[in-house]
Amino acid sequence: MLRSLVGSEMCIRDRLQHMMQLIKQLEPGLHPSNTGPWAAKSAYFVQCLSYNLAKRVLHQCPLDQGSLEALYDRVQLSINMCLFSKTSYSRSCAIQATKVWAELLPWRAIPALVSLVQTSTADDALDSPHQATAALELLTCTVAPWLRWCVQTGHSSSVFYLLEILLEAVDPNDAAKTRLAYKLITQLSQRLLLQDCGDEHVFDRWVAGLLERTLQVVHTKGGEDDDRKARGDMQMRNMLTGVLSQCSPEIMHAVRLRLMKQLVQIPQNQTQAKNVGFVFFAVATAGPGPALDNLLPQIH
Repeated sequence: MLRSLVGSEMCIRDRLQHMMQLIKQLEPGLHPSNTGPWAAKSAYFVQCLSYNLAKRVLHQCPLDQGSLEALYDRVQLSINMCLFSKTSYSRSCAIQATKVWAELLPWRAIPALVSLVQTSTADDALDSPHQATAALELLTCTVAPWLRWCVQTGHSSSVFYLLEILLEAVDPNDAAKTRLAYKLITQLSQRLLLQDCGDEHVFDRWVAGLLERTLQVVHTKGGEDDDRKARGDMQMRNMLTGVLSQCSPEIMHAVRLRLMKQLVQIPQNQTQAKNVGFVFFAVATAGPGPALDNLLPQIH
């Protein structure tokens, strides 16, 4: 099928139309409500189509930009339906297909990806929590091409816009979404200086908000098995260590004072005390600060 995309411009345009009609015919089988046996096969077809098309366009038969964008617009709807499927295999196919398009058409795929994450994590999308989790999972797998696009196009400010979205995703009532938000923030802090992505005062405010939301998560933890709890604790600690290691001494001083105030509010609950201890450990290992000597005896 892809081999037919050669010849005159008119022939290619005509064959693309047939291909897009075929994709449209598959869409009912890709709808998130469809959990039948054809859903997984259709999702795999979308993944294979994206991969082989990219391979052919990049190495054998380049398509003009307009045709490629038209095909992406048609495929994107199918990818999004796979992404919001309740079957993990369909979601995996959607993630792999999106990674291909993020490399092939970053100027179209990356903005669509950010918009998808924003829409899925908005307050009015709370009735479909699996959508937010799926969108964040997608972003964790495409963070490298997304950051590369930001650098190439001078859209570094959009990084902080994403951080604001991730701040809202740290949700005490949704452990899966929170873990993905932690993972994404960690990935970003490992790749760039977060405070360079926006105004210094805005960054300070964001760090304070992240700390407060993390403390809310800590105090509402429960209902998870030991393995998930351990992974969540480790992701939280890595995230806080990565972010706080980039903070100025003044911010670190304020953070430590806030945690010292929190210490006296810990209830007589061993589990919550242990959870808060992960926050303190992350702050203590993020770097030296004026309040550290006073903080460690309190932690003990």
